[in-house]
Amino acid sequence: MIVPMTLMGVVVVGGIWLLTGDSRRDAPWVFPLVAALVFVTFGRTAQKEARTVWSSYEIELHPDRIVRRQANTPDLELDRASVTALQEVPGKALNVIGATRGQVVSVPALISDYESIRAELLQWHSAAPVKRPDRGLLMVAAAVFTSVGLFVMAFSSSVPPLVGALAAGALLPLFVYVLWYVPRSPHFDARTRRAVWWSVLPLLALVMRVARYISDGQ
Repeated sequence: MIVPMTLMGVVVVGGIWLLTGDSRRDAPWVFPLVAALVFVTFGRTAQKEARTVWSSYEIELHPDRIVRRQANTPDLELDRASVTALQEVPGKALNVIGATRGQVVSVPALISDYESIRAELLQWHSAAPVKRPDRGLLMVAAAVFTSVGLFVMAFSSSVPPLVGALAAGALLPLFVYVLWYVPRSPHFDARTRRAVWWSVLPLLALVMRVARYISDGQ
């Protein structure tokens, strides 16, 4: 999830940076103001979507498989034979991990029948506790900060052309990976899988930035 969230940060903040180019010189407060308004709007939308997903979140446990259902998202089903590990985050969730990367069914501790589901799953496989602290938000913030910095450097006229081209080139794998991963992942809803295609626009801008540097022969 870190990579898609990083891409969203790059697209939003980088887009605002480019669109407010003239205003930043005359009124430096324009960029932080627009960025704050956009992130507040995105935050409220994300919060609403999270409530919808949580209210529809269901876990179905059968003798031979476990199924996760939630709104606007493909069902995720794991056969008992394909389960390779259980990871327990004490007091938060029990994660059922399949053989294929990305096949993870999370059973939140807040659901009403958590204890009975947990007891049944422990008969499938032993659980290993996750001892490391949850640094998800910190990692997302660091990734977004770094990637946005690279995006701004790629199109800034105040940095050497080589540095801008290298920054653009460093971001290209991120965009390509997300365009490949998100439409195939069962962890994103239909709206997110459609919206991710908008990232083609900044991807093309990055490609053009690198191509311009090469064509200029600098």
